[in-house]
Amino acid sequence: MKNLGVIFICGFLLLSAVIGVLYLLRKRFPTSLTEQQQNTVLGPFSFMITLYAFLLGFTVVNLWQTFDQADRTAAKEAETVGILYLLTDSFPGSQTARQTLIHYVESVARDEWPAMAGGNVSPKTEELYIKVWQEVHGLVPTSAKEQAIYAELLTQL
Repeated sequence: MKNLGVIFICGFLLLSAVIGVLYLLRKRFPTSLTEQQQNTVLGPFSFMITLYAFLLGFTVVNLWQTFDQADRTAAKEAETVGILYLLTDSFPGSQTARQTLIHYVESVARDEWPAMAGGNVSPKTEELYIKVWQEVHGLVPTSAKEQAIYAELLTQL
């Protein structure tokens, strides 16, 4: 996110410098074009500016949607882990599964997100995810209530 701010600032400074140079060139060398020649030159230029603005707007909206989707995905995963943690409390001997969930959440924040920033995945987090599956599948429901909770656990996974 910090790099994005630097890019915008550099882009703004570059644009300001170009506009300043163009202004100084216009003052130094006044145009000697007729009105018809100016219209001929400005037509394609205005088309290019409009096209650039459209593409820039499209890019900004696309980035915004990508960041928004990533935020929704992280919130959904956090909600799911919270639900799993609460539901496993109903099973006797589920302390190991609950501890694995805690380790998984810590690994996501500590290992997975930095790895994702580099375009990779964290093997440690993958192992913990598999272990969460194994721990939940290892729970044995003994009553009708536990069977319903177990079904919800499997749905959440």
